Amino acid sequence: MISINESIPSAFVTRKKNILISCMALTVGGGEILPMSLAAELSKNNQVFLFYHMDLDEDEGLVKRLIPKEVKVLSMKRVHFLHFFAKNIHSLLRSMNIRWSAYDFFRLRLLDYYVRKYSIDIISSHSMISDEACCQLFYKKKPVIVTEHGQYVQHIAKGIKSFVGYLKRATKIIAVSNYNRKLLLNELNDVPVEVETIYNGIKREEMSVGDFRKDHGISDDTFVFGMVSRGIPEKGWKFAIESFLKLKSETSKKTLLVLVGGSMYLDELKERYTNEASIVFVGSVPNPSYYVKGFDIGLLPTVYEAESFPLAIIEYLFEEKPVIATDTGGIREMLCDDKIEAGRLIQLQESECLFKENISLAMKEYMVNEALYKDHRVNTAKLAQRFTIEECSRNYEKLFDEILDSPSSRKT
Repeated sequence: MISINESIPSAFVTRKKNILISCMALTVGGGEILPMSLAAELSKNNQVFLFYHMDLDEDEGLVKRLIPKEVKVLSMKRVHFLHFFAKNIHSLLRSMNIRWSAYDFFRLRLLDYYVRKYSIDIISSHSMISDEACCQLFYKKKPVIVTEHGQYVQHIAKGIKSFVGYLKRATKIIAVSNYNRKLLLNELNDVPVEVETIYNGIKREEMSVGDFRKDHGISDDTFVFGMVSRGIPEKGWKFAIESFLKLKSETSKKTLLVLVGGSMYLDELKERYTNEASIVFVGSVPNPSYYVKGFDIGLLPTVYEAESFPLAIIEYLFEEKPVIATDTGGIREMLCDDKIEAGRLIQLQESECLFKENISLAMKEYMVNEALYKDHRVNTAKLAQRFTIEECSRNYEKLFDEILDSPSSRKT
């Protein structure tokens, strides 16, 4: 198996490059946070530009926290006159029932302009909308590295492979887990592009300080389960709540469920469980680690089809919190290696009742089995070291240099 996740010596020397990180948007989500964090880390030794494609508002708190001034952010939305003009032309054409996208036309022209203006050496793309644009525009002109964050896995599960045409034009494909890599190799054997695994990473020192438990008067003998994720139903919020309530009905010990995330869906759940004093809905926050520090156990009972390598689990591990999560995507790789484990993996079941029962049993096991809890907590720190943004960035940069130093790249 090709994998470049092995540690790279600290003496590894790289040359300065002009790198374009291309992503969907500057918002919450693993496929968005990783490009921002990667851009920040790569900018320490390179000139890095970050281009986002979608006409979505930037998460200002997230941008301020993750993107340093050394990274130049580019997008249609930041070229105000062009954005205004393209949006109006687009709306006018739609009103005339003309389906051609003026917005996409100008977006692609702007992307091409920036690549030429800033003499970009290599492009790292992190979403399907970006992958298609970059693979089509820069085929045989610039190396394009596509990172698969789960969107292709989701499409493959639905029998959709319309993306094969442009993926064939990628220079390399990066999978964020070996699970994803194997699936891509099995399902896309007609795509003549190498697929390698590089694990996602987060920036450890940017995690917040503070004491959530002390600030909110939570006693030391209260066992706190917590969950951090995007506020979509598929992430398993309902399963976390109902499993917790089942546990609570069967124990006399003090326990609490803390849910960190924001959406209309979570607002509805908050309204539904407004009388449950033991369930705390925090809402959307720019840096959830303040709350994660106060957890005893991190939860992610996800049923999301595109689940690949959730950053929430990395945060749990760095804060030394054992994890209860669904055995899907690359989660097993995150919580286990050949010798140790730092959590309980719950198998997906056709029966929701059985799925929730198994989650509740795992929650109860951690509450009553102190030796197991301590053992898994010790293991979290060992497993977390594989998922630093520094390690992730070194692996990306090593790959970039190998590609740029190859004879085929020097000809472009």
